[in-house]
Amino acid sequence: MPSFPPLQNDLLLRTARGETTDRTPVWMMRQAGRYLPEYREVREEHDFFDVVETPELAAEVTIQPVDRFQIDAAILFCDIMVVPEALGLTVEMVSGQGPTFPDPLRTPDEMDQLVEPEVDADLGHVFEALTVTRKQLLALSASRSKQGTPPAHHRCGGGVSHSSGGGRGPVASGF
Repeated sequence: MPSFPPLQNDLLLRTARGETTDRTPVWMMRQAGRYLPEYREVREEHDFFDVVETPELAAEVTIQPVDRFQIDAAILFCDIMVVPEALGLTVEMVSGQGPTFPDPLRTPDEMDQLVEPEVDADLGHVFEALTVTRKQLLALSASRSKQGTPPAHHRCGGGVSHSSGGGRGPVASGF
């Protein structure tokens, strides 16, 4: 497991733990990035699962909204469908329909068709995407500190909130 320097921004994590924070964290759901032109450019060249399964591409699209809006956390670009794939099922992304199983399991007996995943081999791209993303976020954070760019909470809400905000939402990594 790679070691990382301490988080530069753990606001979302502290809020999720119920700790009092100086403001409510700002983040964007991964799906919300679909409207970004830079995301659409990546998707013009790569299909959905290529992006999910290529750590550098997953990191790139994970960081796009963070870079554009300077929010407090990144939601890893991944998909729950990596789990059925690791279990040996075929998953296809069908335009206008979403993920589909061309040969779904229909009976309990068909569960025997599932394979025990080799986590490093079958899901290693997820761990690598986390590593690449974390390193790139640290570099981005350091770059912002030098530029003195105001964070998203000042641009979105006009100032600082003195409540913890409740911390409800998906697991995310701060930077």
